Amino acid sequence: MDIKVNRCPFPLGGVQWSTANKFVVGTGGRVFMLTPECVMADDMREKREVSAAIEAANSIEGVCLLEPLPKQYAYDNALGVLASDSSLRIFAPLGNPDTDNWSPVGSYKSKTDARQMCAISCISASVAVAACGFMSGEVELVRLEPLEEGNIGTTMALGVDASQDAISCMAWINSGDPHSLLLLVCAVDGSAGLWRIDSDLSQASLLTTIGCRDWRAYTAYSVSGGCLVLAKTGSVAIVNMLTEGAPKIQYAALPVSQTVVSCVIDESRERIYVGTTDFVISVLSKKHGKWSRIPEEERELREGMRQTVVKSFTTKFKMSCLMLRSMSLSPNARYLVFAAE
Repeated sequence: MDIKVNRCPFPLGGVQWSTANKFVVGTGGRVFMLTPECVMADDMREKREVSAAIEAANSIEGVCLLEPLPKQYAYDNALGVLASDSSLRIFAPLGNPDTDNWSPVGSYKSKTDARQMCAISCISASVAVAACGFMSGEVELVRLEPLEEGNIGTTMALGVDASQDAISCMAWINSGDPHSLLLLVCAVDGSAGLWRIDSDLSQASLLTTIGCRDWRAYTAYSVSGGCLVLAKTGSVAIVNMLTEGAPKIQYAALPVSQTVVSCVIDESRERIYVGTTDFVISVLSKKHGKWSRIPEEERELREGMRQTVVKSFTTKFKMSCLMLRSMSLSPNARYLVFAAE
């Protein structure tokens, strides 16, 4: 896909693949909605058109899919957008998600104006919830409720003092318990905490923490099941957050390269993909309980990406000119999507 993003930076979660058969590509000022055409590289068309675009009055700091929504909502898919004015905007397709534009249906802004929101994560279970992280280390859990005419109401249900430093990223983990939710909260000081949230959002309790102060500079993360991956230049840490007692951490070396920008977990095939700005994609596999790199798969993946670039972009240029910005895995885990400039 060849779209113009005017060199705007990709926000947190900048490229995702919705079950509504849409690529969600976030940039500094717009969120592009694209309909993918997943065919073999030899049959790819030269151009993909943007099917919809969400305009934002403020710069976009993060995007997060919210799907599938509970049955009481008028639609199955929604998107949370974190704006630079520390507000959370909710967008959804009020008609056909494949053909109609996604419109604003709700918003949330903390009552404490002095605090800057810096991270979001959404979950749709028996109740739809958005977690909003702040520079102060606090997290606000916002209940999302369906209103008339397809709108969504937002109510701050619970506040959590999650860290002494700014929140860098958050992710919901499937607890397998209908009475509780699990929220992973990471901070810029390298710490991560796993919180148990009652399903009615009445209270939260800290289950376990990991402190990796030498991991302050990690630049990408991913969560799948109970597995947390933190990646930085030259190394990756794989953390099992659901073990009894202290979380188990494995470390693996990455090739010497530039800044790590994206990390993806393929839970079905037990693979971890870590990408850097210079398009070095490391592939890790789990064998006998240990994670290690697979050089042969890395070479195959890079060649496949090179063919994709050559056949799908309208401008001819060398692969070495590309800068990787973000990666995502399709809902069926068959396709790895990358965004570059």
